[in-house]
Amino acid sequence: MARSLFSGERADNAVPVAYLVLAIGLVAVLLPTALRPPTPQTPQTAQLSPDAPPDNKTEGLISSLNRASSGTAGAGSAPGSSLGDTGPASAAGGPTTTSPAHPTVSCAHGFGNPPRQTESPYSALCVPPFHGDNGGATYKNVTGSQIKVGFWHVLGMPAERGPVPTSPQSGESAQLRTFRVLQQYWNSRYELYGRVLQLDAARDDPPDGPSARNAADKQDVQEHDFAVVHLSDDFCDEFSRRALVCYDGTATHKPVMESHAPGWWTLQMSHEQNEAMTGEYACRKLVGRNADFAGPNIQHKPRLIGVIVQSTATTGFRTSAGIANQIKAQCGYNVAAKIDLPDDDNGQAQTTAILKMEQANVTTIIMWSDVVPITVEMENADSNAYYPEWVMLNSNGADFNGSARLFPQAQASHMFGMSGWELPRPFSDTDCYKAYKTVDPANTPDQLACTLIYPSLEQVLNGISLAGPHLTPKTFEQGMFKYGYPKPQHVYEISGGYAPGDRSWVDTYCEMWWDTKAPDPQTGNVGAYRYTNGGQRYALGQIPRELKVFDPSDITGTQ
Repeated sequence: MARSLFSGERADNAVPVAYLVLAIGLVAVLLPTALRPPTPQTPQTAQLSPDAPPDNKTEGLISSLNRASSGTAGAGSAPGSSLGDTGPASAAGGPTTTSPAHPTVSCAHGFGNPPRQTESPYSALCVPPFHGDNGGATYKNVTGSQIKVGFWHVLGMPAERGPVPTSPQSGESAQLRTFRVLQQYWNSRYELYGRVLQLDAARDDPPDGPSARNAADKQDVQEHDFAVVHLSDDFCDEFSRRALVCYDGTATHKPVMESHAPGWWTLQMSHEQNEAMTGEYACRKLVGRNADFAGPNIQHKPRLIGVIVQSTATTGFRTSAGIANQIKAQCGYNVAAKIDLPDDDNGQAQTTAILKMEQANVTTIIMWSDVVPITVEMENADSNAYYPEWVMLNSNGADFNGSARLFPQAQASHMFGMSGWELPRPFSDTDCYKAYKTVDPANTPDQLACTLIYPSLEQVLNGISLAGPHLTPKTFEQGMFKYGYPKPQHVYEISGGYAPGDRSWVDTYCEMWWDTKAPDPQTGNVGAYRYTNGGQRYALGQIPRELKVFDPSDITGTQ
């Protein structure tokens, strides 16, 4: 039996609820009512595993979790890896070819200075043009002519599963057309050393952990994918155990990624780094001040902070102690109450959480969970006419406008915190939309595919291109480290990167607050986040002390 992430037992929750609910929120915004899927049920979970107490020195926390120096990657063969660079692929990986079957690109469409391989600000920089022998089948599921990259998400997937075709298909879905065009776009712009990118829409929609592990087996043995973008920790655990590359669209614990190196990467900030950021935000902006943004009977009282954390397999077995210990370590403050919300107690903790916060005279609730528990707790607070400050730091989809509009607005009007996502833009301004239109100007890409899947696929393409011709998980790792930490060029950009000890992309947050009357710049719907200091982003150790939320002069989206 494969090991679980932390508990010692297999986690049976394949898909984070956050992404199910986030997808529902996006569908609520983007699709007609008749096309919206039903609200998902919260899955059951395995046993919990509490976080270990942190170091009691703030500087030690910052130095250990802050961004490291970027590494470098060579274009040739790489040193061996702990997972084993097995050399030429077996017959299961496809035919061995040593001569390039596809002309090199050499940044024919380079953008910027220094030039990037695509117009996207997140694209890897151009690399020297490649000529000669690419080494053929340099690794399992790699051939001299092709690299297969799989992908899976809750929504945005084409109905037609399997390898994405290269030419239009009769009756093809909008999602398949989107990935077909993006595949053509990336093949025409990224240097892939004589190999062709073959996207692969994963065939299975795993409902639980065992199914996700079976899906990982299939994507390896039957589909021959070298890398897969996926949402399930169980899938990534199994796929990286097979010495292949899994790019996880969610977050997980830093030790999990390190123990699976070089195969496991995440889009979102690691749990440990998020908890350190939350501790810093609380200590610099909340502790020792009044609850000026709470509602009736609480506003302007001295702040008493409570912490609620959804502690389930879907959120990587996080606990409220992870945040509470960080606040204690960084500024000596003891939170007034802390509550974990497991789903193996039949919802008992969720039912009593707000009452316990009230009984502890909490004015300010720091909450990290999926969107569903946040909604439930806000509804419970509404029923009790209890209006605390709600503080969210990249809380699993709560920082999307479409999700926050689903919250009880009397509660959401007291909500602020930080987000790691892009500032919202009109869809026509997004990188995926522009990339698609350069190839197929007559049509429009699928918005869910662009929003939910495109960003992770782009990161995988960066690593493959920067790995050089001798592609293995180890050279992919070196390519990701070579990507480093690109300097943002636009106010809307996510800021992050990779280095030894940092396998998660997002490394900075911007401060936000909920405005019930602001227009959403992406959809025009009423209700949107505003961002302080022009959308300025902060890494660990950089969060300012001034709390400027609920200032109508701040921007709503981009400028």
